[in-house]
This record gives sequence, structure tokens and C-alpha cells, in this order.
Amino acid sequence: MSAQLTRESVTYAAAALRDQQRQQLQQQAASSTAAAAAAAGSHAMAATGLPVLRIPTSAERAELSQLLDLISKCSSKPSSTADTEFARLLPHVKQFLRGHDELAPLCVEMLLARLRDPSAAVRISLVRVVDALFLRSKAFRASLLDHMQTFLLLAVGIGPGAGAGPSSQVQEPKPPAKAKELQLLSVSSVRGWDATFGGAIQRLRLAVDFIQARLGGMRVPSQLESEHATEVRRAAQRQRTQRLLAVRFARL
Repeated sequence: MSAQLTRESVTYAAAALRDQQRQQLQQQAASSTAAAAAAAGSHAMAATGLPVLRIPTSAERAELSQLLDLISKCSSKPSSTADTEFARLLPHVKQFLRGHDELAPLCVEMLLARLRDPSAAVRISLVRVVDALFLRSKAFRASLLDHMQTFLLLAVGIGPGAGAGPSSQVQEPKPPAKAKELQLLSVSSVRGWDATFGGAIQRLRLAVDFIQARLGGMRVPSQLESEHATEVRRAAQRQRTQRLLAVRFARL
């Protein structure tokens, strides 16, 4: 019996090794194909029907970095001035991504990097940017969902590495009152995203469940919920309008 189990174990291990080697060969082949397609240029990619991928230019990086820096600095100004300045700058960030889905990963990367700022007020401004872009850009949503654990760690303060202990991976934002406001805003945003998309995005649903498990039924102040609900309704209305326009265009 033991000899049979040993043979079966060896057979299973050999099969697993063959599968691993096969996957490695497939990955190498895919990498070679991708490199060849990139070298062939955008015309070859267009012929396959796939989007043309490109690396953001240094000018694009500098432009986005400057915009996010200005938004971060808004938080140090008086409330009314900060809101006016934020409202002026946000459309520029939206415009930066409009029609350029390939820039979404760069935008997520820079936002997450700045969300490590020790100032809770700065993080609040950045979460407002994340919220606006998540509701408007499918490419941005996909990219942020790939890094949702990091977002929850930096914005909500939950997940591996959270807290003030020696194992903490990030610095807790200050002051505590603003840090609580940051957490409430972030929780409201994630719940609003899930409500907007009807629970259809599995990773987003998992994020909501994770928040529920770690924080329980955290109550968000009614004013904050009202403001976010208004933005969610506007986003939903925009999506419905876009779908109607797409249907009408298809019938032309």
C-alpha cells in the first residue's frame, strides 16, 4: 500500500512539474510574441484588434506629478479656498486621462505613492481624486482594483501592515481627527462604488466585505453620505447617458 502511495506521489509530482514547465514555456512564448508585436509597431497591433500599449513619456509623468502636487498642497489652505482650488484642478486630472486609458496605471501609481503622506488632510484630497476617477474611468477602475489592498491600507487603515506597531508598513496620518475623517470618506467611497456598479465587480465586493469584517457597520455622517450619494447619482446618470448615446449611434 505504501509503495503504491509512493508511486502515486511521484507520478503526481512529475505531472505537476510538467505542468509548471509547460506554463513557463507558454509564458516565455507569450513574452516573445509581445516583444515582437511591439517591435512591429502600432500597425501590427491594430491588425490584431488589440489596444496599442505604450510607456508614458517623461513629459506626461511631469504633468501628472505637478497636478497631483498642486492638489496635495490644496489641503494646507483655508477650507473655502482649498475647495475652490480643488474644483479648478480636478478637471485637469480628468482631462489627462480622457482618451488615454494607457495612462491609468501611471495615475494609480502616483496617487498611491502620495497617499503615504503623513498628513491626513493631504490624503483626503487624494482620495477625492481617486473617487472621481474611479467613477468615470473604466481603465482607472481596473488599475486601482489591482492595488485595492494597498488603497485600503493607506486610505482606510486596514490590512496587513496597518496600525502603529513595529510591524506597521505605513505611517499613520495625523492629526487623529483628520485621520478619522479620511477613514470615513474612504469607506463611504468604496461603499458608493459598490452601490454604483450593483455589486457586479467581485474584487470591489470583496473590499466591502473586508471593511465590514474589520470595522463592522461603520456609520458615515449623513452629510458625507449625502455628498457622496449625489456624486454617485451623477456618475450613474452619466453612464446611462453614454449607453443611450452608444445605442443611438449604433442605429445610425
